[in-house]
Amino acid sequence: MSTANPLSQLRDAIKAQLAGVNIIPDPSRDITITFRVSHAEKLRLESRCEGILQSDYIRARLFDYALPRRKTVMPVANREVRYHLKQIAANINQQSLDINQAVKQGLQPLNKDVKAYSQKLKAVEVLIKELRKQLDLTTLSSDSQDDAK
Repeated sequence: MSTANPLSQLRDAIKAQLAGVNIIPDPSRDITITFRVSHAEKLRLESRCEGILQSDYIRARLFDYALPRRKTVMPVANREVRYHLKQIAANINQQSLDINQAVKQGLQPLNKDVKAYSQKLKAVEVLIKELRKQLDLTTLSSDSQDDAK
């Protein structure tokens, strides 16, 4: 007969049983589990899952997976501005390529006007990249401010 604490024996038995169970993420999830929560619990879950699927959050917490990264949500206006800036940058890049190709083929002499224009295109392209970064940072900083609340 053992004189060990029954609680520690139970704890050891559970640890031993769980040690043999390795839960590996399986992409084929075909079983649905439902459970009920109170209104307050639902609100708490929603606040914690903002930007993450609730099922992914619960699965990560339950099975000790890494928490998924929150998806940053960019305001529609920023998305549209970023999209148009990307189009403008693509057009500028195409102009630069065409100028360089014309100079290489001898179709366009490389005079000071062409050089100045190419430098202006590069400067505008740098500004556009900086604007896009600022839009991204604005989105990230507003997300981090929302997380702090």
